[in-house]
Amino acid sequence: MKLADMSLVYLSLYLLISVYGEELVLPISNSLGSIRLNILSPPNLGRSRISIIAIHGMNPMLKDEYRTSFLSQTLLNKYKYQLILPDFHSGGEEIAPGKCSYEDFNIIVEKIMSQFQDRKFVLMGKSWGGNMSVNFAVHSLTMRRSLGNNKSIDALILIAPAGVNDFPHHTLKVLNDNVFHTLLLYAKDDKVVSSSDILMKELDISHLTVRTVETGKHRIFEEYAEMIGNFISKVY
Repeated sequence: MKLADMSLVYLSLYLLISVYGEELVLPISNSLGSIRLNILSPPNLGRSRISIIAIHGMNPMLKDEYRTSFLSQTLLNKYKYQLILPDFHSGGEEIAPGKCSYEDFNIIVEKIMSQFQDRKFVLMGKSWGGNMSVNFAVHSLTMRRSLGNNKSIDALILIAPAGVNDFPHHTLKVLNDNVFHTLLLYAKDDKVVSSSDILMKELDISHLTVRTVETGKHRIFEEYAEMIGNFISKVY
């Protein structure tokens, strides 16, 4: 095989791996069973050692939205971040979106974090995943403050989060009191999540950065990639 042909083969293999990544079935517990993870890693994770745990929404048809979007390729290739994509539709009914409790979700995310050493973690959630991620952030900060547990996430990214306005004020106050950096992204024409209600949360979280796109409804957009990259760069 010619050198040019070999180069094309290696390039194709790299593109295949960068899109589909490494698949890992992670046992959680006897009661919760296991969950499938898709892990997308840049060729060189670099000095940052930053891993983004990205939680999908409730719609099973969109569970691969992160992996198949332009967003993942930009975060991988330009910013050199690793993406860890758990599939909550891959396990039993107990962990399925809409069924998974906050407590079980917290156990799963902590289990995922324990599998990766010497990493800085950012938690990113869309829609249902955003709701669950807010609760985990509060849980993580509370545990770190009360038990001195340093195994925590460093920042939170919410993409059109669902039901965040249902959290009581004192819950969100934990994020504010701990100077926790949060990025909120959404489209102004998103009917699933009310933009007017979301913007009210600026009163509750002082370190909240809000970025919007004009149209697109309840989806992940290319523009989010640079917004996320710039946000994480400022956090670290």
